[in-house]
Order: sequence, then C-alpha cells, then structure tokens
Amino acid sequence: MAVQTIEPNTSMPFGQDESVIATIHEVGIDDQSGLLAIKSVTSPKGVQFVYSLFKRLIPQEQGGGVMYTLTIYIRSNNTAYQIQSMIGEYGVTGVRDSVILPQMLS
Repeated sequence: MAVQTIEPNTSMPFGQDESVIATIHEVGIDDQSGLLAIKSVTSPKGVQFVYSLFKRLIPQEQGGGVMYTLTIYIRSNNTAYQIQSMIGEYGVTGVRDSVILPQMLS
C-alpha cells in the first residue's frame, strides 16, 4: 500500500463517475484488465473521496491469478491524497465464488 500527496488537479474528479468510466474504457482497458468500479462517496463527516477498483489477469507463465488495484483519491482545500493498494489472488481463482454462490442461490 502506498500513500502520497498529489496535486489536486491530478486526482480523479469527484462526482463525474460516468465520464471517468467512459474515458477509461476508451484509453485504458485491454484484454487482460477490467474496471470493476469507480464511485464518488461522501463520508458521514463530509469528506469527499473517489475510489477505483481494477482487475488484471496475471499470465500463467508468471504464476496465474488476478491482481486487483484499489486507488482512493481524497481532496482537501489545497492538496489531494492518493492511497493505492495492490492485492494479488494467485493460483486457482474463483474458489470463494464457487463456494459462496450455491449458498446465495439456495
């Protein structure tokens, strides 16, 4: 996980989720990756932030699996913060889904 201060104009814009999604699909998605979510949120204390969640397949020759990247942008008056975490799911993926799905359907 990494946390850094960034220029406010380089953070993902708050409240423009649909246009950001459209732009990402135009320029940033390939056959090995996908955008899972982008959402603007206001916390109960009024802090506004935007998060994105991406998924990227790891080639079998590199061990296989999936790499998820969660990025959160928080803006304050004159600065912005970027929090980013990369979480890997290695080996056989989908085990959790195959166990949970039948329980949800029943």
